[in-house]
Amino acid sequence: MKEEIFIELGFKKTIVPTEISGSPSEWHYYALDIGDLCLITSASDEIKDDNWYCHLFESDNFKIDNETDLRDLITILKRMLKPSNGKQ
Repeated sequence: MKEEIFIELGFKKTIVPTEISGSPSEWHYYALDIGDLCLITSASDEIKDDNWYCHLFESDNFKIDNETDLRDLITILKRMLKPSNGKQ
């Protein structure tokens, strides 16, 4: 997937400066919180050929690398979110 898809879907960009990461250059990632779940992308310095993907935070069991699947998952999670939680 292209980086623009995550921006369009409301993922928030986090820039990690070299001072914090110790890496030779800054890098970034995107994250989207839906309730107490977080969808997080791979780091920009790990991306090859502009092929981004995301997964559930703290889980490597689910790799989401298809735009349609990602859109469907976000729609389903938002629909299932309890209104009292209020976090989207």
